Amino acid sequence: MTTMPTPAEKAALSAFIDSATSDVDPGYPHGAAFIPWQDTPQTDRILWRYLHEGRPAVIVGTEDFDMLIEPITTGRFARLRNELLQRITVEVSYRHKNAPPTADIPPVRADIGRHALERIVPTAA
Repeated sequence: MTTMPTPAEKAALSAFIDSATSDVDPGYPHGAAFIPWQDTPQTDRILWRYLHEGRPAVIVGTEDFDMLIEPITTGRFARLRNELLQRITVEVSYRHKNAPPTADIPPVRADIGRHALERIVPTAA
């Protein structure tokens, strides 16, 4: 049985196809996962798995913005702290859909925990 894709799933698929077939570099890092934002435990688990593996993720909503979350390389002690506290140090940046990346919105560095992902409620999705 096939279910109808949600608007967020359609937007994520469209963003993936556009970035893969575009002649211009869309600015997404190599190997980024395009994840449709849905307020479900599955979305939280998928996002955590990609970040824990060190892969960047693009959260795609149905509105005008995408959110790029990239795990960043940390030192030995920070990695140990993150493992003990079940956190990942990431850099979060926002971008307008259908617009090139701009330098006016700087990325934000943050430590996010596995259980904090369950409490994220986007305002524009």
